[in-house]
Amino acid sequence: MRTVDSNGTLVTQGGFVDMTLPSGFHLGCPTAGGMGTCYAIAGDIKARVMFPPDSSYAGKSKSVIVTENNQAVSLEVVEKTVTVTGNIQDGSNNNAVIKDATLSINVGAFGSDGFFMGRYNPEAGTYSISIPPSSAVRLGVMAGDPGRGVNRGGYVPNISPDEVSGTGTETITKNLTLSKVDATINVTVKDNNGTIVEGANVVASNALADIVGPDGPGGPGGPGGPGGSRPEEGPDFGFAGVTDENGIAAINVAPDTYNIVVKAPDLFPTSVTQVSPASEETKDVTVTLAAADSTLKVEVNKGSDSTDLTEAVTQVFDDAGKINLTVTDGDANSGDQDGMANGIIEVKVPTGIYNVQAGKDFPDSGKVEESGYKKIATTKDAIVTQTLATSNQDNALQQPVTSEVSSSSSAALALPDGNTISIPQGALSSSSSSSEDSDSSSSSGSPVVALGEIKAALPETKTDTPIGAGISIDAVDGSGNTITSLQGVISGEIHYKDSDIPSGISEDNFKVKSYNDATGVWDAVQQTSVDTTNNVVSFTTNHLTDFAIVTSTDTTAPSAPTSITATDAKTDGTVNLAWTNPTDTDFSKIRIYRSTTSGSLGDVITTTTTSATTSYANTSLTNGTTYYYTVRALDTSDNESTNTDQVSAAPSAAAATLPKTGPEPTNTSPLIALVLLAGLVSIGFGIRHYAVKQRS
Repeated sequence: MRTVDSNGTLVTQGGFVDMTLPSGFHLGCPTAGGMGTCYAIAGDIKARVMFPPDSSYAGKSKSVIVTENNQAVSLEVVEKTVTVTGNIQDGSNNNAVIKDATLSINVGAFGSDGFFMGRYNPEAGTYSISIPPSSAVRLGVMAGDPGRGVNRGGYVPNISPDEVSGTGTETITKNLTLSKVDATINVTVKDNNGTIVEGANVVASNALADIVGPDGPGGPGGPGGPGGSRPEEGPDFGFAGVTDENGIAAINVAPDTYNIVVKAPDLFPTSVTQVSPASEETKDVTVTLAAADSTLKVEVNKGSDSTDLTEAVTQVFDDAGKINLTVTDGDANSGDQDGMANGIIEVKVPTGIYNVQAGKDFPDSGKVEESGYKKIATTKDAIVTQTLATSNQDNALQQPVTSEVSSSSSAALALPDGNTISIPQGALSSSSSSSEDSDSSSSSGSPVVALGEIKAALPETKTDTPIGAGISIDAVDGSGNTITSLQGVISGEIHYKDSDIPSGISEDNFKVKSYNDATGVWDAVQQTSVDTTNNVVSFTTNHLTDFAIVTSTDTTAPSAPTSITATDAKTDGTVNLAWTNPTDTDFSKIRIYRSTTSGSLGDVITTTTTSATTSYANTSLTNGTTYYYTVRALDTSDNESTNTDQVSAAPSAAAATLPKTGPEPTNTSPLIALVLLAGLVSIGFGIRHYAVKQRS
């Protein structure tokens, strides 16, 4: 393999060649001095060289027909000549430019062509990222290491919802906004008898608020084990706390809309609590939990011989979506009351009707034992027993692979069925959770990454159904400490079969998500896209956990926004839009279209990232031109409202300042200063920021 530029000149910077076979299996090899020796299989392959994120080069994909041994192949690389730059702004402080070297601000761009690291200039409060021409990317910014938590006064990571791209040596200007943690939610937790609950784990989740509204079916919950770890999430950021002796958890958050999820032993939520604190605001809420007054006993047997299936994973959830449990046989922390691996799980739940399914993955053999779903009604103060028989699925899983990953080079791990992950240089040099047996959290060697497949352990929820097998990504540093968050973004692919597609479901709705044990929902990753021709869904993420392709059976469009207005801001090329969001329980965000022709929908100019946004300022317009806007609602399944009504406005220049006449005023400088100050204070009010959050 040779890496060359468009003129055929050798590019000597080292990289990693990724080759995809027709079967989806990935092979690869490193390059040094622009050369590399790769082992392949005769036939058609697709090859591309990957470089470290801060390299000045990016690889282009190439189709190659391998016909002979020692065949020479040249892979073209392109220079990253397009520059994306702008300010780093504080969305909680009138978008003031952030000039602070102590914040350790990192910026990057990611898309289908890879991840590209940027640089932050703390003296000017600006950033710069180089990307290849015609490469569509999204931009991300974070301050410090979010994997270690964000305290009050810190900033939540952010990813822009819109893609940017350029040509030639174009420079694109786009400001990035960080959301400051400067609001507080005081959560009081009581049981249904009014008794305060101490030691309950409380999570303020804005991802969940996008899925279930305050009048909706209810937020997921379940019995909590010891500790209060933060939830695992994709582009959404959860804030957590534990109730004190007064039953109160004070949680510092960024301004947004949150659903409050509470976990306490043998207590379950009765309704959804949703709250929307503003900047510098404190909100007080009370959450009431219902006691578990019945016991569900599930015996899991192998259907082939009726023997006990020990250490099986059992999913228990109600139709309303309030309760969603994943209980492992023998694991008391997951809810198994006897704590013994005997093929039987006993879990306490409130009296009700539940869906139950059980199974177990055998990664070493690729086998899966899995049962169908059974509906069970529990009885107060009684034990209800149900036996589930599993069926055997041979060759359902690929055997896991492991790889040592040097901090000075990129790497790729692939399973035979095409499921793969690509890790850029330095991505694993980030947060780790020290193991109990380790005396130090520092690494003494290269990290080790494991990629495996899972199926029986993938839970079905009210809103998401897993498709086929998922993948599990685990990593440890040289001292054996678990790596939980990344310094950068990794990419991956999960393949599916036509036989995995449920009847009546479109592949276009497939997405990769990660399961959140803390909230009981599937959370979005940073970016995901589906290739229906090759049956693969690609994704990017900055954390390590379990991932799967999921789909929703929801095809109902949300209600349209109301009270939509468009007004000339009279500040030179700006139109202000405002609207009232619909009250649908699964309303998620707003998408805005713009056209210069009445009756034409036009192009998407922005999509909000929260359900709380009710205004948008469209800037950089041409004064005197009339623009027509259509504002539509999207739900959590990305269904879009069908309204076609438009509002319009023509921007104009700012009003000119009248010249002074008459004698110069005397002793008026304090008055002038106050007027100017009032104007400055008013600027930026109403400006909203989006905060894309992540999990550790």
